[in-house]
Amino acid sequence: MNSKKKIKPNTILIGAQKCATTSVYNWVSQHPEVCGPSTLKDYSFFIKDSFFEKGIDLFKKDYEKEGYNNQKIILHGCVHYIYFKKAIDRIYEYDPNIKLLLVLRNPIDRAISAYQYAKKMNLEKLEFKSALKKENTRLKGNLSDRSELTYVSHSKYGEQLEYLLQKFDRSQLCVIFYDDVNNRPESVTQKIFNFLDVDLNFTPSFSVLNRTGKLKFKALQKVVYSQNKYKKGIVKYVLDPILPLSKRIKIKNRFKEWNTKNNKVKEDFSEYKKLLKPLFVDDINKTEKILNLDLSHWK
Repeated sequence: MNSKKKIKPNTILIGAQKCATTSVYNWVSQHPEVCGPSTLKDYSFFIKDSFFEKGIDLFKKDYEKEGYNNQKIILHGCVHYIYFKKAIDRIYEYDPNIKLLLVLRNPIDRAISAYQYAKKMNLEKLEFKSALKKENTRLKGNLSDRSELTYVSHSKYGEQLEYLLQKFDRSQLCVIFYDDVNNRPESVTQKIFNFLDVDLNFTPSFSVLNRTGKLKFKALQKVVYSQNKYKKGIVKYVLDPILPLSKRIKIKNRFKEWNTKNNKVKEDFSEYKKLLKPLFVDDINKTEKILNLDLSHWK
């Protein structure tokens, strides 16, 4: 391999959050014509200024270390890209012809799942109804609040797709659905492989990753994922010099999977589904028009 060769993404999974994107990314990455390191899934390069300012060559070392061997598809992903206009603008400036993958889910279910996940990760302190009331304030907050604690706005796909398709041609976008990921994984991967123009005869191992689930050890999760000035200091002055970000991401992902029980979270959100339903009707109508699909089952 020519070490001077530019190695940078030509396909990006842009979202949406809590729509089985980790599983999809993993399945696509298994294809022999795809290089998609797990460390570069949810690596928010096009969102975080501190990453973006380092330049696109920042990716090169990670792809080389994680198995790049002249594959046709160089895959990257971040579930929040579809949500942030700044990210879409930067991706377009980087490569206006790039291929984009997007997974969508019933917006009500997605919002609730995102809330459950935020609670699990010790990011959300409020009950669901209180969190919804605070969303407008959080939309003006820091990057973490806007990324993880804005449940309704994240589910407004119509608004996001409208902006995305002002930049990119519809032919550059492959849209799949959460229900199909769960119920028809082979058809999902065939659709994506066809879109990427890679060998259709390959079938990945269909494991499910990044489940919301319940924690085995809450206290341990809190220690690993807490954010405070002391932990930031340890990361900056101790971990950064000896353990690259890509390695830390891999370790945290493995810990998160290990610390999640297989059983599903059983909570009654029927009251909140009724509360959420009218908030999405107009946006679902917009999404239907943009994608030319019947999404009445979401309503």
